[in-house]
Amino acid sequence: DRITPELDTEEVDRLKDRWEFDSELEWIVYQSKVFYEGFGDAKPAIEILEDGLKKYPESSDLMLCLAECLSRNSSTLEKALEYCNKGLEKDEQSDYAHTIKSRVHLAQERVVDSYISAMNALKINSKNFEAGVYLGITGFAIAAAERNIEEMEYSIKNLRTTLSLNPSCEKLAKIIAEDEKYLQEMKGDTQNDR
Repeated sequence: DRITPELDTEEVDRLKDRWEFDSELEWIVYQSKVFYEGFGDAKPAIEILEDGLKKYPESSDLMLCLAECLSRNSSTLEKALEYCNKGLEKDEQSDYAHTIKSRVHLAQERVVDSYISAMNALKINSKNFEAGVYLGITGFAIAAAERNIEEMEYSIKNLRTTLSLNPSCEKLAKIIAEDEKYLQEMKGDTQNDR
């Protein structure tokens, strides 16, 4: 699955007690992350976040966490985008929000929109691993569709830069290898056309 980079989580390494948090809001976010990131179960995380938004309807953190959970299911992509946009209205400098938008757009096969959202995330935080993955794979897809070898090489370079942020990510290393193989085949086809 090229659109889901491996993201490490520490949420279940040591489950925390409610009293370790400064606010109920932080506790709500933490609980949702335990289910979503730690156990890989979005349903209870979504319920926790929706309940939290009833109490804290202006919380961009809750909106964006909910958008993240919803973005992983094809039937809730539009709802994810809605929460993401609401979160961005509250915090326009959230690279997290732009990253979620990039994922949603990519799942909707809106590759150019995904590329733009990933770029926006990286303008805010150049070390955003997930946004770097989305920028690289969408950039490569756009360049490949246009048969633009130079842009394909540039996208692979971007992916290599992103891999340097998390060198143990085997999934990204595999994507780079696949893209390099495709690029070499395209270069061979271009030379044969001459």
